[in-house]
Amino acid sequence: MPTRIRRSIIDTPDGQVHVRAAGLGEPVLLLHWTPGSGRQYQHVLPELAARGYRAIAPDHMGFGFSDARKSAWSVADFARNIADVMTSLGLASAHIVGGHFSSEIAAELAVQVPRRVKSLV
Repeated sequence: MPTRIRRSIIDTPDGQVHVRAAGLGEPVLLLHWTPGSGRQYQHVLPELAARGYRAIAPDHMGFGFSDARKSAWSVADFARNIADVMTSLGLASAHIVGGHFSSEIAAELAVQVPRRVKSLV
């Protein structure tokens, strides 16, 4: 039976963030390209889960089903929010995957809170 993707809404200081997740084990946080949403990883989440990972794909603030941003955000703002998402999910650290604009967010996250980033792709 295929691994089911679970969707949830979590609270952060900036508002609610929509998250897709599958599996248990070491966390892998998949940051979507923009514009877009975590739905980009709908086929990847079950594959990572089948390999023993907890695969997590949040929608960035202002994208997908997450709350809208109240103003323009910098890369640093997006990275801070992802750190807040990690806290809300109980993740001390995770492997971080980014591409396109989200690669900048992933790199900034590693600068802001290096102890929380196990690896950066």
